[in-house]
Amino acid sequence: MSSREDIYSKVKDALKVNYIPEVQVSHTDRMVYDKDKLLDTYIEYQKANQGTVLLSSKETLKEDVNKLIAELGVKRLLIARNIESGFGIDDLNVDEKIVYNKTVETQRSDLFNIDFSILHANLGVANLGILGFSTDEDCPRLASLIVSSCIVLLKKEDVVANLFEAINKLKGTRKDGHLPTNIVFILGPSRTADIELITVLGVHGPRNVHVVLY
Repeated sequence: MSSREDIYSKVKDALKVNYIPEVQVSHTDRMVYDKDKLLDTYIEYQKANQGTVLLSSKETLKEDVNKLIAELGVKRLLIARNIESGFGIDDLNVDEKIVYNKTVETQRSDLFNIDFSILHANLGVANLGILGFSTDEDCPRLASLIVSSCIVLLKKEDVVANLFEAINKLKGTRKDGHLPTNIVFILGPSRTADIELITVLGVHGPRNVHVVLY
């Protein structure tokens, strides 16, 4: 038995003796907003975070995304595989499609030499105007961080009221009901005011975030 297996075995034996009860967590949302109009609230706060929102639908998604791509002048596009939950990779009208399906070392020349990416969010948080991602091989963390402009697909039914609901929804993305190993939340364009209190966009992530809500 390896040292790792030995440790796991001892932890399992210990849990049988020292049972850890489940804790019921409650949350009181004290922010003032119309909980019956989550989409309107999300759009309002996402725009306040300096992200852009394109209203679309399941029927017009392909057309609207390609129209946005044309308007932005996208030639090369980094593609997370999880956009397949919205439509197919083959539906994207760009000169060069770079599917993020390999390790960073293998795709380094592409990953760090591209301006646009597209990926699918797991959810949107209405009262904060943010996007939530459970990152994995189909939605790598770097897909939303290393480009200057990021296009994010978001289903209207995946907009939740607050961060508490968002965390519970992200737990549902795993079969064991636990939180994903890595979660990314994006407010909009990344920014900092560390130097002389001057706000600079695009320091820790994308300079532009375009949300396609469908």
